[in-house]
Amino acid sequence: MNALKHKLLTIGTVLLIGISFMASVHVAHADKQINAGQYTTDIQTLQKIFTAKNEGFNLSEITVENDHDFKTKPVYKMEGFNHQQTQEREMKIAATDIHKTLKNKSEHISRDERKHLVAINLNDVKKQPDEAIKAAQKYAGTKNNPSEWQLKAKKRNNQVTTYYQVTFVAKHRETTVTVDATTGDKIKITTEHD
Repeated sequence: MNALKHKLLTIGTVLLIGISFMASVHVAHADKQINAGQYTTDIQTLQKIFTAKNEGFNLSEITVENDHDFKTKPVYKMEGFNHQQTQEREMKIAATDIHKTLKNKSEHISRDERKHLVAINLNDVKKQPDEAIKAAQKYAGTKNNPSEWQLKAKKRNNQVTTYYQVTFVAKHRETTVTVDATTGDKIKITTEHD
């Protein structure tokens, strides 16, 4: 009986160590951050890449992020919708090689989603990503590099605002600064703590 208890205890210990190791590997990968500030291709170039492969689609959002689907490599994720507002498109390109398409797929848009569709008007984008990042660093009072940035457009009271959201992660705090893409002015700052 003692031999059986010893075997079970040994097996249990080995399993626990294995699970702990796997959990620590998963956490280590989840915590990897990119320096999104080094990926600042101008918006007009990204628009051309998107529309060249998605004719008849309007660009509605650009994000630089660490994409776990592609071996935690930084990507530009571009989203848009067709003129009839029946299909949305998500395109991912490698941030280190913008001519390398990683994903380009369509999905149907529901009637409810159509209410929130707003295309980015390139005439409203007077600030390029590098300028928006510098402004966000100033407003947040940090010299840290951003882990992510986005360019979006929002419609409120028939007024369209095009803006950047720049996110900084430091220790147990995430700060997102929203910067007007036309003027470079601060719209808001939000901070979340773990």
